[in-house]
Amino acid sequence: YMADAVGTQTETVYVRNLGRERVKFKVYLIKELALGLFTGLLFGVVIGIFAYLFFQDMSAAMTVSLAMFATMATAPVIALIIPTLIKKEHQDPAIGAGPFTTVVQDLISLFIYFSIASVIILKG
Repeated sequence: YMADAVGTQTETVYVRNLGRERVKFKVYLIKELALGLFTGLLFGVVIGIFAYLFFQDMSAAMTVSLAMFATMATAPVIALIIPTLIKKEHQDPAIGAGPFTTVVQDLISLFIYFSIASVIILKG
């Protein structure tokens, strides 16, 4: 959910400015990627600490922490790419981007989480 929340915020501001033709994709991408990395790191560390305190298991804490970081870091990028692609197809990104971006972000988040969990479990 956290990744989707970050992506939705990015997408809302971006689509609004996309409709006003005041958008420079590269500038948005750099700023949002930096923001995603920062918030992902912050929330990843915090949730990792809570997971460790709750489960008393470093593998579970690392899994949750790394997954939170990775999903929150990728969410803004996905939230920029999908509306841009919809706009390039001469469609209104405000109509289709929200639900489509949510589904894509959820699938990518699950893939990231299970990939990280698999690596940590197989390593341990």
